[in-house]
Amino acid sequence: MQLTRILEQEPEHHRARLLLGQVFWNQQDDRAFREWSMVPPEASQEYGISAYLAGVANLDRGRAGVAESHLLAAIQYRPKYTPAIDALVNLY
Repeated sequence: MQLTRILEQEPEHHRARLLLGQVFWNQQDDRAFREWSMVPPEASQEYGISAYLAGVANLDRGRAGVAESHLLAAIQYRPKYTPAIDALVNLY
């Protein structure tokens, strides 16, 4: 897979990690959570997206409490990111 090759050469390529996580999640593979968790908070834009993706995935798994904490983190790092805001509103 092209994304894994990119990450082998450039482990800090956060967008590739986000995409690989989405590929895993589309296959219902929990390795998605590992990929998303490897995006550090210092990469604030990508971190906000990874937190959102983890939040929505946890909602799909029925883990509302875990989802809430991820969605709140997403909003903290990307305050105007409407998908995270909408997901949190729907959760409440």
